[in-house]
Amino acid sequence: MPSSISNSPAWRSARRPSQIRNRTFDIKDGLLGKPDLRVTADAKTWLGFLAHEKSLPLALIRRKIKIKGDPRLLLKFGKCFPSAGPRQEQVEILPEPSLLRRGPSLKNDPATGKLRLTLHIAPGGIPTKRSYTVASTPTWRDRIEITVKREDHGLVSRWLHDELKQGDEVEIEAPNGTFYFTGKDTESVVLIGGGVGITPMMSAARYLIETGWTGIIHLILGFRSPSDFIFQDEIAKLEARNPNLRVTVTMSRPDGAAWNGRNGQIDAALLAAAVPEIASHRAHICGPPAMMDAVKSALIGLGMAEGQIKTEAFSTIKRDPTAKGGPSTAIAGNVFFQASNTSAPVFVGATILDAADEAGIFIDNACRSGTCGSCCVKLAWGSVCMPVEDALTKEDKAGGYILACQAEISGDVVVDA
Repeated sequence: MPSSISNSPAWRSARRPSQIRNRTFDIKDGLLGKPDLRVTADAKTWLGFLAHEKSLPLALIRRKIKIKGDPRLLLKFGKCFPSAGPRQEQVEILPEPSLLRRGPSLKNDPATGKLRLTLHIAPGGIPTKRSYTVASTPTWRDRIEITVKREDHGLVSRWLHDELKQGDEVEIEAPNGTFYFTGKDTESVVLIGGGVGITPMMSAARYLIETGWTGIIHLILGFRSPSDFIFQDEIAKLEARNPNLRVTVTMSRPDGAAWNGRNGQIDAALLAAAVPEIASHRAHICGPPAMMDAVKSALIGLGMAEGQIKTEAFSTIKRDPTAKGGPSTAIAGNVFFQASNTSAPVFVGATILDAADEAGIFIDNACRSGTCGSCCVKLAWGSVCMPVEDALTKEDKAGGYILACQAEISGDVVVDA
């Protein structure tokens, strides 16, 4: 079926003839031959039709979609874009001018995957950046959800809970990261979350269930007490909706609370009991560093290959570089910032990012814990030691990229910053 699609000003793309057979497109440059079908549509209605969210007859009546040719061909065209259909109440999104400031950003490359959302805010007038794990699923087209635990001394978490209100505007960066699971290449997955580490597990579980993934989802969660069990009601609904979701929850400190489930930490015994033949599965772990280390060791002890285990910390032991104690006076080496043509000393125990701050060299950063990847820079020469490098992929490491917030040196180095 030769076809030609003409777009309204709301959606401008090159006109190219296409041959469609067996749900396969063969698109060629230029205008060749006479089309069997010509379509003119506004972008919003067209995308809704392809997603099976807009009624074609209604769109034709309202002249939102105009066709010249056999309408049955358009229905066949729509079948080339299979969709499970809307999964929730559709929300009207009013167009607003974008505040996005475009610029070079390695971490926002679509090929790196998406998980974390970095906020640019100024609580108390203090310019601050924080990176949070995304809990929502890409199938939600109207919103992005993050989960923030209010900390009594948390500058940002207190501001988000106590002062941010509906209607306020917050500057954000594009979601980024590599800690995600799409359901490809495996028939089952083990999602293990400790405390607030449940957040990325909810994103994965929601996505897999809403897209109709047929694999087995083992969701294993650990909390201190029942009052810390967030998403409890939603998880119960997801279990009822999908029998392939197997949930195991344990409490380390129930402290007399009404809890009839498991008690204790997530250990090898619990993992082996919850997941039959666990060594053959793939696992994702998120939680405090000590919890993740213990669970990873338990999984390896049960026979799971280390390459089948992915981790993401929502905090690290050395999260705040200003809390290291008294500054050292010993110099570990010097760092030369190529792009800035500036050299600076790096003291023992300090990082390249610390040295950059002292020298007035700007390196983008957010979490300062090695998990968000904002401070990823290329090491042009020399060597560094990084206690946490969760945000780096194998490709990043092979390409010589490091995390400035974690990179400590023991000699002179050169970085592209």
